[in-house]
Amino acid sequence: MSVLPDRPSELIRVALDDLEKCEADPRYETHMYSWHDPHDGKCLVCMAGAVMAKRLGAPPALSLAPYSYDFQTARKLRAIDYGRCGLLDEMLFQLNIERPKELPSYIDVAYYDDDPAAFKSDMRKLAELLEAHGL
Repeated sequence: MSVLPDRPSELIRVALDDLEKCEADPRYETHMYSWHDPHDGKCLVCMAGAVMAKRLGAPPALSLAPYSYDFQTARKLRAIDYGRCGLLDEMLFQLNIERPKELPSYIDVAYYDDDPAAFKSDMRKLAELLEAHGL
C-alpha cells in the first residue's frame, strides 16, 4: 500500500491524478457521494475513493470507506473529501494543521456533476493556494 503525502497541496494533487485515472478506467464511475462502492458492474468513487482505488490499490469489487484504513490514512482520505467541498478548516483539522489566518476557512468549488473540468480546475487552484501558504 502506498503512503499518502502529509502536505495538503500534495494530497490534493495525488487525488486529482487518481480521479483522472478512474475517469479513464471503465471499471469506475465518478460519484462524489460514494466512497468506493461497487454498483451495477462498476465501482462508484468520489475523489477520495479514487485514491483508494488507484493509489491504495483497492479492488473495484470491494465496498470501502475511510474507516477501512489505518487512522492516519483515514484522516487523509477525509481531508481530501473536505477539500473537494472547499471546507479548508475541516480539511486541515484532519491533518492536524492549524489554518493560517490569511487562508480562508472556505472556498467555492464547482460541483463535479455540473462541470468536471471546472471542479478539477478549482482543485488545482486549491492546491496552489495551499502551497502558497506553505501547506
